[in-house]
Amino acid sequence: MFTKTESYLQVLPIELIHRIFDHLDAETIIFSIRRVSKRFYTIANTCNRYQLDFRYAFKYDLNIIARIVDLKNVISLTLSDEDEASEQISLFLAHFHLDQFIRLRSLNLINIKTEDLKALQEHVMKCPLRTLSVVFQWEYEDTRAALLSSIMSQNELLKFEFDGDREIFNEIHFVYGCNSDTIYFFFIFTYLTYESQVVVL
Repeated sequence: MFTKTESYLQVLPIELIHRIFDHLDAETIIFSIRRVSKRFYTIANTCNRYQLDFRYAFKYDLNIIARIVDLKNVISLTLSDEDEASEQISLFLAHFHLDQFIRLRSLNLINIKTEDLKALQEHVMKCPLRTLSVVFQWEYEDTRAALLSSIMSQNELLKFEFDGDREIFNEIHFVYGCNSDTIYFFFIFTYLTYESQVVVL
């Protein structure tokens, strides 16, 4: 008599599968695991700790992910305008509204243009961020320090990473009235030197 057996993965509790998802990129979960079975389809749809890293995603995937993922379940977001992902941030802004990322804890902006940071500024300040990382494109723009100072005024940050020009760093105004006992600021001045600095408040 044939006895049907299920794989261990099929009978694991949902909470454990979500923990496994923590170590997978969103594209693997959405475009592969989600299609394995009805159970995994449901589990992927209810995952509440998505970490979206668009550095290596195809541009046409943005629209698909925007329709599938419940944005309130995204806790980490990485956007990039590096050569491999040119104009990705502006494309992201066309498909997503950052106001919907109500549980976003970590935001990484790589090679971002000043105009794109301006578009994100108000929404970033409303997010309950704990970690913010910013790498600017090489451009002459006097408003970058003011933009970062404004974003830094939100009081949830525990860690701020900045890779850019020392002159911008010197003009950033830091807010010390935060809820946490310690904030870590990491600065890497790659444009003029290869010096790095860590400031603990």
